[in-house]
Amino acid sequence: MNVVCYLDAQHDSSQKLAALVQSFVPQAQVMICHTKEELTRRLLQPTQDVRAAVLLAHDHQQLNFLLSLRELFSDCRIILVLPDRTPSTVAQGHGFRPRLLTYVDTDFIPMVRAVLERIQDGCCPPVNGTHGTSRPSGNPAPPPVS
Repeated sequence: MNVVCYLDAQHDSSQKLAALVQSFVPQAQVMICHTKEELTRRLLQPTQDVRAAVLLAHDHQQLNFLLSLRELFSDCRIILVLPDRTPSTVAQGHGFRPRLLTYVDTDFIPMVRAVLERIQDGCCPPVNGTHGTSRPSGNPAPPPVS
């Protein structure tokens, strides 16, 4: 499972989150990006099979940047940490259809760990359903409801 992380290196919570992801996901599968340019470059590489993204927006400028790249995350399971709880910020965050939406002023590390475990176990397919499955292999998906 390749995981891309966008974390501002200047904040303590970013360092804790990076340590969690690096301890949980094999190092060869983690791409930690500390700048906007680095994240954009990683996401635009066609060989990157990014299955999950951990995005930490400490302020609205970072959130707006992430929003500008939202289409590049369409096949990813998103863990999103927002800068505040205002209704407009929360609405913007829900636009990513994240597996976890939390806030910088909370102790989000245990929640992120739990969601990463579920993603790694394959029980949280991405929004469009192209990766992972919550069914054991050999069991077909139920037929669509007419």
